[in-house]
Formats: sequence, structure tokens, C-alpha cells
Amino acid sequence: MTAQAAAAFEKPGKFRPLERHEGSRRVVRGSLFSGASPLKLHDPDMGDATVERAVLGELAIGSVRSTGHDVTVRESTSVSLVLPLQGAMTTETGGRTITAGAGMGLLLPRGHRQTRVACPGTGQYSAFILMLDSTALSTCSAMERARGLVLDGSGSRDVAVALQMTMMLADQLRSGSRVLDRAGAARSWFELITSSIDQSVESMLGDIPESATDSHDAYRYVARAEEYMRWNLADIITTVDVASHLGISRRTLETAFRRVRGDSPLKILTRLRLQAARQLLLDPDGPASVTDVCLDVGIGHHGRFSSAYRKLFGEPPSETLRRR
Repeated sequence: MTAQAAAAFEKPGKFRPLERHEGSRRVVRGSLFSGASPLKLHDPDMGDATVERAVLGELAIGSVRSTGHDVTVRESTSVSLVLPLQGAMTTETGGRTITAGAGMGLLLPRGHRQTRVACPGTGQYSAFILMLDSTALSTCSAMERARGLVLDGSGSRDVAVALQMTMMLADQLRSGSRVLDRAGAARSWFELITSSIDQSVESMLGDIPESATDSHDAYRYVARAEEYMRWNLADIITTVDVASHLGISRRTLETAFRRVRGDSPLKILTRLRLQAARQLLLDPDGPASVTDVCLDVGIGHHGRFSSAYRKLFGEPPSETLRRR
């Protein structure tokens, strides 16, 4: 069973122990990765290490504390973002060796890597590790071609935001924040995290060519996406939901819509919601209030809805409802 498959059975929002090492004593209940060797403590007699994991929707975050260790990782499905809090981590992947200390991050591709964590001065290494399915990032291919990236927030605002966002989520999971229990919280965090990491990679590597999508594929993606949107207006939270349903990346979906419709999938989704809302407002058997109509078509912000509705149809939604 892969690390992500195992995570699907965990209770969301809380850190659970996976590994505990005390000298030669070892208790292992699972792994952060789809494949990894046992931790090799630098001090095999007095050293110790603890590995935990928390799950929120499609996001999995690991917590590692150690007096220093080496480990071999074989990760076949997920990209890893490692955020050292104390000490430093050095990893060799694809023939390239990269290091990050506290306040920095390592964005690591799938594949085989040798990792060493050290605790100069502090005697303790600790880190959070974000695990993301490789299909979640539209910049994954570019990052993997670079054989991993060192993220330093001091040189880029986009990178700083990505690091802060991931750290904020990890802290909320650690504290057991009840905010994470709210409807839509997991999807919102997923969207924020993946978007901020994509922006970080783009800011570090420069312009990344858009996904190669020929005209036939583009029209097919748009047709399938719009059909899915029409039948699921109330359930779609972000356009990532649409891309996931089609089995393509968010970037590919954006490229297809701009090629075929000359607009973003979010704007098309909004237009479909407004059109569906108008039909319900005019339907004698439709919902009794504008609020109920908004709920039926997946619109959460009534003020913006009224403004957009008036702009598209030339009258406020309340006026349309009165003309039934």
C-alpha cells in the first residue's frame, strides 16, 4: 500500500505516529513515502527519531524530529516539499546534491534519493514535509527536469508565500485548529498550496511553456468540462475539481479554455452559474428566494452575484424573481 493510499484511512486533521526510534529500538507503523529504508541514526546507541503524519483532504504533511539520521527514499507518486525548522537537510537526487536549513525549503521530485539530516549546534533536527501527488502541480515536469529546487523566501515573494502558507497549514494541523473542520477547508487549502508552489517554481525557473494541447484535445476538454460544470454547479468548489474530473492538470484546462473560449474556465463557470440562476429565478416552480437560488447553483457570495447578474442581464436578480 502506498503512503497516500494508507493516508486515506487516517482520521483527517491530526498527526498520527508512524515511526519511533530510540537507539536500536524501533516501532514502525507506516511510512511517509511509497518506499523508504529504515532510518539509520547517526548515534545508534543514544540517538532518537520520531515521524508523524497528518492528512487533510488530498494533502498529507509529515513531521520529523531526530538527533540526526540517514535514509534512502524511493518515492514513485508524490512530490515532497521539506521545510526544516531546526538543523539542515542534504539530499542527493538525480546526481544533484542540494541542501536547505531552517527557514528554507527543498522541493523534491519523485524517484530515488539519499538524504542526510544534521543538527549542528542544536543537537536536534525537525522538519515538516508536505506530500503532493505529482499531478497536482502544473509545474511538476519543469521541477523534475531541474532535479529539485531549493526554496529561499529571502529572494522571492512568491517563494516566501509558498513557504509561509505550508508552514501555516502545518501549524494549524499541529494545534488541532477547528477551522480545518469547516466545509470546504480541505479543498481551499489544497488550491492555495498548489497554486503558491506552482507560482514559486515559475518565478524561479522563468516562463514555463504551456502544456502541449492540440486543437482536437482542447475542444474535447472544453466540451467535457462544460458538461460537467452544468450538471455539478452546486458541488464544484474550484476549477481544480473540474480538471481532476477530466484527469488533466489545472494548467492544461486553462490552456484549453483560453484556446477555445478565449477566457478562463473560472469565468465560464461563473457565466454558467449566472445563466442557471436566471432560469431558476424565472421558473414559477423554482426556489422562493434569491438566496435559495444562489445555493442551488453553487454561488456563495451574494453581493458579487447581484453585481455580476445585473451586469450580464441588465437587472438585479430580485427584479427577475418578481417577474415570475
